[in-house]
Amino acid sequence: MATPHDPLQAYLDQALGPEDRSGFEAHLLSCRDCSSLVDADRRLSQAVRQGAERLLEPPPAAEVQRLMRKVAQRSAPSRRVKAVGWALAGACACAAAAIAWQWSRPPQLLPIFTVAANGDERPLSGDGQGPAEGWSGVLRVGGDRLGVAPRTSLQLVQHDRAGVRLKLARGAVAAAVSKKQLGQVFEVEAGRYTVSVVGTRFRVRSDGDVLNVDVAEGRVRVGSRSGDTWEVNAGQSLQVEASQGRLGNWAGADFPELSASPPPPGEDAGAAPTTQAPEAAAPPVALSIPPDAIARWRHAPAAGKCHEVVAEIRRALRVHPAQREGWRELADCLRVLGEHAQAAAAYRDVIAHAAPADAEGARLFLAELLQDRLGDPAGAERELRAFLQRSQPPLLEASTRVKLARALLSQGKSAPARAELRRVIQRFPSSPPALEALDLLKRAP
Repeated sequence: MATPHDPLQAYLDQALGPEDRSGFEAHLLSCRDCSSLVDADRRLSQAVRQGAERLLEPPPAAEVQRLMRKVAQRSAPSRRVKAVGWALAGACACAAAAIAWQWSRPPQLLPIFTVAANGDERPLSGDGQGPAEGWSGVLRVGGDRLGVAPRTSLQLVQHDRAGVRLKLARGAVAAAVSKKQLGQVFEVEAGRYTVSVVGTRFRVRSDGDVLNVDVAEGRVRVGSRSGDTWEVNAGQSLQVEASQGRLGNWAGADFPELSASPPPPGEDAGAAPTTQAPEAAAPPVALSIPPDAIARWRHAPAAGKCHEVVAEIRRALRVHPAQREGWRELADCLRVLGEHAQAAAAYRDVIAHAAPADAEGARLFLAELLQDRLGDPAGAERELRAFLQRSQPPLLEASTRVKLARALLSQGKSAPARAELRRVIQRFPSSPPALEALDLLKRAP
């Protein structure tokens, strides 16, 4: 579908007339690239107005460049699109310069203390990168408590106000993590996997090939470099080997590593706890389709590669049936390939799982397929009426009512069709939909 990017700069400059502006806002409902650019421009303008000291989340230049590349892939960029790109890039550069003094300041490090059995704390000696190789005991990093098991190799990659990041080469580390504020992180990297939390008690053990995560309180998310993710709740243990995860029950009350007292004789604090797998428990699967896969599927129609990705999308949706992005990309590819009945079924799944804005766009595509390709004007009527139940921009409403009139005429419902056409002519005179409605009204029985 052709994308009218030419009015983009005029829309951002508020230079469009009322009818053109309404038409472009209708286009934004179906073009995620343009709507993302408009949103980035609005957020950037607001941030610049607020001043450098209040710039909390300026849109990154990389995000703007990514969006501009996506726009360029869909159609040849016009002079105005190029102008928008230069304007946004320049604004990002100005915003970056305005807050460079904040970003260039060294972060405020959190102090690291060792905790003795009697509760006494002493600053950790060394270079601030964590305990020495093989050290075991309890550390306090800010408001977080870490228990390091014997024979553990652990590095503190980051410990400042933005968050704490640990790198576990081998051994075990348990953590009691205080509740984090928005934007703060606590992560443990172990080989190919990253364990992320916002406030919990958990333990990570790794021997390089196998990762074990035990959770006493709260919930943690485990992600791999390949894009797989798993969630582990309180009372559960996750074991990941060769990208395959298996959940079990974790029966412990807490982790001995978090106690400053040495473990009882014969007990290795880093040893695996006794777990009992739930009966007939199936291995957990990744919680979502990897974003890079969705991005590749999204570019398939423009690249002429839909036939290469349809089978892959279907396999992913069998595992993630509620992932609306997957259904949307599948529907678009099937429509391009001429598989109209299957595309209609996929658009119905988009409507079932998507947010209202995405569902409305899917309804219009579905109605078009039902009316023009599948010979089901009654189904098209249902989808168009459902679409019109929500308030729409004027020109989008007018064009949709013309489509509804066509569906009614195809069913022999002349009276309601003529009523819809008159409504468009009266409410939106001189607009393109009104001219189309006038032509249809002249030919209607």
